[in-house]
Amino acid sequence: MTALDGAHGAMMADEEAEAGRMAFYAALRASELFVLLEEEPVGESAKLLVMETEDGPVALVFDTESRMAEFLEAPMPYLGISGRKLAEMLAGQGIALGLNLGVAPSAILLGPEAVDWMVENAPDAVAVVNAVPREIYVPRDVPEAVLVALDRGLARLAGVAGAAWLVGATYADGGSGSLLALGGVVPGDRGAVADTVAEALQFSGVEAAALDVIFLDDRFMADRLAEVGLRFDIPELAVAAPITRDPDAPPRLI
Repeated sequence: MTALDGAHGAMMADEEAEAGRMAFYAALRASELFVLLEEEPVGESAKLLVMETEDGPVALVFDTESRMAEFLEAPMPYLGISGRKLAEMLAGQGIALGLNLGVAPSAILLGPEAVDWMVENAPDAVAVVNAVPREIYVPRDVPEAVLVALDRGLARLAGVAGAAWLVGATYADGGSGSLLALGGVVPGDRGAVADTVAEALQFSGVEAAALDVIFLDDRFMADRLAEVGLRFDIPELAVAAPITRDPDAPPRLI
């Protein structure tokens, strides 16, 4: 079962619950998806395969390569892309999104209005702070659903971040709240990491879940965080052994 299977099942179990719908769309935005192409990409340009149906044009996407292979009768070109970026590509074009059709419990057809909604209701960016907290302490009253969602979201940052700690923080101006500190993130990746954290908070389904984010360049502060913070271990990027690729196999682009 994938994260989208679980989020879809929870949404369908209580179709009237807004939290379940928000969590499903957050999971969809955060997931890596595989979308079919009309032809092999040329440079950085790729043309999505859009099927014409009685209900209008549909782009076909899958949340695993094995599910895509199960759906296809023959190999086709495809593109690996985040749900967030795919929704931005399709928004305003009147194209529906067919997810895992016929191959998974999370199979669903999202109309063009749902695709537009995904973009219009994307989570607000988390606050990336530069201020050094006056005091940090063991985090208090953090809902379990938020911790689980953060753990799942941060696990996708293999090779991007080294480790993360959640603490309670008080600032010089008297403000306080939860603070997520991340180490080992290069400046060019920090915007995408902040988006991942925002999506994880929305995926938790907890209303008004919020925290600040700080990127660590200070070894002393990292040591202090390790003493009082709740640590999230981020997997190291696995390096696959060299393989001989089938020249007729479709490419995967990220």
